[in-house]
Amino acid sequence: MRAEERQRDVTSWSHARLLSRLRAVSAAVFASGTGNRGWVRYGVAVAIVAVATLARLGFLQVLGTRATYITLYPAVTIAAVYGGLPAGLLATVLSAIVADYFWLEPAGFGIFHPADWLSMAIFLASGTLISCVSEAMHRAQARARGAEGEAGLAAARQGEAKVLREARDELELRVQERTEELAKTTEALRFERQRFRDVLDVLPAYVVLLAPDYHVPFANRFFEERFGVSHGRRCYEYLFGRTEPCETCETYTALKTMAPHRWEWTGPDGRNYDIYDFPFTDSDGSTLILEMGLDITERKQAEAELMQHRHHLEELVQERTGQLAAAHAQMEAVVRHLDEGVVLADIEGRMLQWNPAATAMHGFASLEEAQRRLVEFTEVFELSTMDGTVLPVDQWPLARILRGENLHDWEVRVRRLQGDWQRIFSYGGTLVRDAQGQPFLALVTLSDVTERKRAEEQLRRAAEELARSNKDLEQFAYVASHDLQEPLRMVTGYMQLLSQRYKGRLDDQADTFIGYAVDGAQRMSTLIHDLLAYSRVSTQGKPLCPASAEEALDAALRNLRAAVEQERAAITRDPLPVVRADKAQLARLFQNLIGNAVKYRSPDRPAEIHVSACRERGQWVFTVRDNGIGFEQQYEDKVFMVFQRLHGRRKYPGTGIGLAICKRIVERHGGRIWATSEPGRGSVFHFTIPTDAASE
Repeated sequence: MRAEERQRDVTSWSHARLLSRLRAVSAAVFASGTGNRGWVRYGVAVAIVAVATLARLGFLQVLGTRATYITLYPAVTIAAVYGGLPAGLLATVLSAIVADYFWLEPAGFGIFHPADWLSMAIFLASGTLISCVSEAMHRAQARARGAEGEAGLAAARQGEAKVLREARDELELRVQERTEELAKTTEALRFERQRFRDVLDVLPAYVVLLAPDYHVPFANRFFEERFGVSHGRRCYEYLFGRTEPCETCETYTALKTMAPHRWEWTGPDGRNYDIYDFPFTDSDGSTLILEMGLDITERKQAEAELMQHRHHLEELVQERTGQLAAAHAQMEAVVRHLDEGVVLADIEGRMLQWNPAATAMHGFASLEEAQRRLVEFTEVFELSTMDGTVLPVDQWPLARILRGENLHDWEVRVRRLQGDWQRIFSYGGTLVRDAQGQPFLALVTLSDVTERKRAEEQLRRAAEELARSNKDLEQFAYVASHDLQEPLRMVTGYMQLLSQRYKGRLDDQADTFIGYAVDGAQRMSTLIHDLLAYSRVSTQGKPLCPASAEEALDAALRNLRAAVEQERAAITRDPLPVVRADKAQLARLFQNLIGNAVKYRSPDRPAEIHVSACRERGQWVFTVRDNGIGFEQQYEDKVFMVFQRLHGRRKYPGTGIGLAICKRIVERHGGRIWATSEPGRGSVFHFTIPTDAASE
């Protein structure tokens, strides 16, 4: 038994020594390989950061400066897994420098926003953590190999089975510990890989890896949602349903040139993509293509619409330019043929443009003669106000406009210093301003109102003469009417006395003559009284003031009560407004119109009279409607004339002056009166009072 145990111990010891030597050799080889590839892993880290930077620049149009580290996290992870802590830290620092230079504000080196400082700190901490985890994984593997070597060497030196067992137990314990550490490192790496994939899955673009044999080792969620899952098929098989590669495949141009390649592609879904292809070598030495595609369908549509709008806008601009040119030509033609003068001057007072009318008004023979500075005109012209006050040059129209005043119909006398030429001009004008509100031109308009002013002066004198004549005529009518009353009353009184004393004592013919004389004297008295009332409409009218048309109508009906009751006339009304009027004359107006309606009633039916009012176009329109005998419409003007009658005096007594008084009253109030009528159907009289003189 002892021999067998010793043989077993020797065998175990031999195996342990062999194992330790193999592990020592492996550790030496590993250390040698690690030292030889030290610069390689740094180069790989730099290359991976460069690829990630190019990829991020490709996403610039989609993401802008948001999601700064979206491609840099994967780069740090790959560099750390491949090269350990030094390569991971190098990739982290390079990525931070690139992010600061390209995407963090301000442009170039330097960080401005606190949020950018925070994101940079998180990125550096994450990169350091990833590098440390990867380095721990590498060291765990190295320590595992070293531990095995150390255990073998210890067993070989001691040569005892007990030491070897203890060493084995210790080695197993350490291997177990290292295995647990490696499991944790592997889990952390798996977590980082999953996070990297999650980042790729949330990108608003597709990311796919393509092998030289057209297989798809990796595709993010965007790609699979758009084009489906490959399930081991080649790209041309499940994308296009082909059995062989496409004749011209832009993607694999990157493999031919080994340089990044950009192109546009219309996918099987009919949408447009902006493609970025990056060739790179995987950790196992195989060559792959990293392809990223941005959906630019909306952008292409927007560009097409923008191009269409641009063409349409260019057409509109050309059309508008033609219209403006035509309008400019028309405007020039209009200004050139205007009767009014138009002058343009700069803000320094230089008169630049004159239209022909302005040139002719000032007596200039040519435009060149008129193009002067304002102060130079004082050598040729003298300007004065209408009362003869001479204006200094700073009060001339152009000078006032240049100070910012707006002129409207300012009448000025213009006299040439040489000769007896003198005219009256009406000036207007304003400053013309640009889009920023700065004045750059002065526009002066002028009209020669000399003849108009002469005509106005003649008209004023004629009006004064007419007013004086009317006043004399009204005075004459009043005096004549008043002076005629006394002898007429004497004649009437004696004729009535003669009729009372001698009626029946003389023959019948004498009685008839006496009756004619009495009747003529009475009619003459009535005629004089009405003529006096007609003249007093203007001479003895009261001032216009707010007056109730309702009250005026009531006063008229009170004066007509006897006639209305005698003829059993029915008078109705609508609500009447308050107007600015002479209340007594308004009552006289209603009295004359209603009295006429009662007088000229139809013998076949009782008189029906209706008074109403409505507001139309800035005035009150009053209406007096009856159902009387009416008249031919052709006599409308005649009924408003003095002493004009349409019926015999015996059937319808009166002087024929009542409607003439109505017309004069309405005209004094600024309105007008008219009538519509039809024989046998009645008449409608309308008169107006302006609402600008109304108080409602």
